[in-house]
Amino acid sequence: MSAQQPKYLIGDTWGTASDLPPMAVVNPATEETLYDVPCCSPDHVAQALAYAEARFAEWSALPGWKRAQYLRRIAEEIVKRREDFGRAIATEMGRVHSMAVGEADSAAEQFVWMAGEAERIFGQTITSRFGGHLSITPEPVGIVAAFSPWNFPLGLPARKLAPALAAGCVVILRPSEQTPLVGTILGECCQAAGLPTGWFRSCKVIHRGFRLH
Repeated sequence: MSAQQPKYLIGDTWGTASDLPPMAVVNPATEETLYDVPCCSPDHVAQALAYAEARFAEWSALPGWKRAQYLRRIAEEIVKRREDFGRAIATEMGRVHSMAVGEADSAAEQFVWMAGEAERIFGQTITSRFGGHLSITPEPVGIVAAFSPWNFPLGLPARKLAPALAAGCVVILRPSEQTPLVGTILGECCQAAGLPTGWFRSCKVIHRGFRLH
């Protein structure tokens, strides 16, 4: 059994239990049960949506350079915990440890790159054919539901989370049920970086048979 347990984040509260039956996570190399994961219910998802909706206006109104500061701090936290990520990835999905640590470094680079993109969201002014000028201003679309698979359990969530946050969107992340601890550690990195409550949600496992509409 792992000393560290997956959990889900809703609001500013980490959860470790649910009314639904838990789901076993198995080490693919040894077939050992690593831990039982709490399954999020439709009520959990509704709570996450409510938190995200309540904070979207505030996060989207932040200047791009300010959002970039948060993204760079998240990258720093990922690098600090690269060994934790390496162990979790190697244990949950069977990747060689050295490659798993490399995935953490690559994920951190995603946040650094997207921090620069956030600083370059300028909009555009063009000449109208009817005279005068037209102003084009990029606007965040809203809440992003990010679903990620097991095969790159940190790199792929980073590619979803970093650009969405850079653009001013809030995110509900659903990691694979096969690699939930990686998602937990990523959520802890976001908190350690000071990402404000309500702008990142991590629902560890949505119960099988439930669809997010």
